[in-house]
Amino acid sequence: MLFLSDYPAHGWPLQGLALVPWLWALTAEGQGAKAGRSWGWVMPAAGGLLLGLFYAVPLLVVTAFPWMMAVGLGLYTAATWTALSVVLARLLAWPGLRGVFAAGAAAAVVEWLAMHAVPVWGTAQSFVRVWSEAPWAIQFVEVTGATGVVFFLVTLQVAVVRLVRGIPNVRHHAAALGVLLGIVAVYDAVRWLETPRGQIRVAAVGWTDKHLPQGARTPTPVLVRDMLVPLVQQAVDRGATLVVSPEAPFNVAASARDDLLQPLFELARARDVAIAVGYFDTTHDDNRVVFIDHQGARPTTYRKSHLIPLIERYEPGDGTRVSWDAQGHGVGAMVCQDDNFMDLASGYGRDGRSIVVVPTNDWHAVKNYHFENSRMRPLENRYGIVRAATNGVSAIVSARGEVLAATDHFEDGPGAVVADLPLFRPGSAHAWARHAFPLGCAVLLLGLGWSVRRARLRGAA
Repeated sequence: MLFLSDYPAHGWPLQGLALVPWLWALTAEGQGAKAGRSWGWVMPAAGGLLLGLFYAVPLLVVTAFPWMMAVGLGLYTAATWTALSVVLARLLAWPGLRGVFAAGAAAAVVEWLAMHAVPVWGTAQSFVRVWSEAPWAIQFVEVTGATGVVFFLVTLQVAVVRLVRGIPNVRHHAAALGVLLGIVAVYDAVRWLETPRGQIRVAAVGWTDKHLPQGARTPTPVLVRDMLVPLVQQAVDRGATLVVSPEAPFNVAASARDDLLQPLFELARARDVAIAVGYFDTTHDDNRVVFIDHQGARPTTYRKSHLIPLIERYEPGDGTRVSWDAQGHGVGAMVCQDDNFMDLASGYGRDGRSIVVVPTNDWHAVKNYHFENSRMRPLENRYGIVRAATNGVSAIVSARGEVLAATDHFEDGPGAVVADLPLFRPGSAHAWARHAFPLGCAVLLLGLGWSVRRARLRGAA
């Protein structure tokens, strides 16, 4: 069910019950341990290993990763679920609501550690990224981050298992379940119904390599003249005042960049439009975005900081965030893999940016997975994103996580997506303290463990 909740089936609601069989078995093991009938850590570990393999292996096959990366990620994912199973088998033996909330807290902590210990894909490694499809249900991640969804799913399903199994204090479990659902529902409703402070018309342009005159080997001057400039012009003609192009579709030396982009400088001045252009700088051997302001002057540059291991081999940026302005609104930038990590993403939330541009270059097998994860960043940090892609999905996503406009260039060909992006109060609790929720879960877990130990000592006395 976890695999089916993801692409290509994408039955994301399945995650609302996918963990129940696993948690049922672990609960039975925990009760057996209390009665002196237990396999110790062996059966929980075996169950976690099977769960991890049945989830990860088909997922890695359909995403067509390089085999070394696929094997490594598969083993890592299976090891994570194995470790979590062993931990939960112990925690689910704890009595009452302590066991319920301890399980949710432990799952959130393990997921947080898994995303950061070996961060090949960062937050894209999390199984809960599928919930970006239902932004109305997870507005609370602006406080908790994605680990809050993990806590909620596990806590909810543990409570359901206990209710069905008829564990003592059933009313307490039912009440806790109701309170948890109520808090989340009220918070989500309040944030979802928030009134925006204004709006700006923005656009993202993109294509796939097969649409270029000579494919991926199309010379830079031809690509800029015959693809990039016409699409930007099309977006401007549709009223866009900020236009974003994809990640590094062409290579250019630093000394030749402004001459190459002169038509866009002139368009920015003539039409009072801001333009963000992705390119690869052959002089500095790095991946960049240049911002051309509405006067066609004072270009600002951002350098991609997070590179894909084993695939991208050039100089990374140092993580310096940019400060730019489009029609009086603060704008930041990330490039492709950057949006799989929290440092830059939450930094722009702390900076109070209203919009973040995200030039991207994907491939067919991963385009939907990456876009799904990209949609988590606006939800967590409360800014809109303008995502321009080659070989993937270009989209405009609001700070509430709504997809206002999107196009899959493999299906729809070259084009521009244009939308009026509502602007909300920028920034969030998660942006300011992105690790606070999982660390709080760790503290909660320690507190519950201390409480259980005291109760057992009193019982023994």
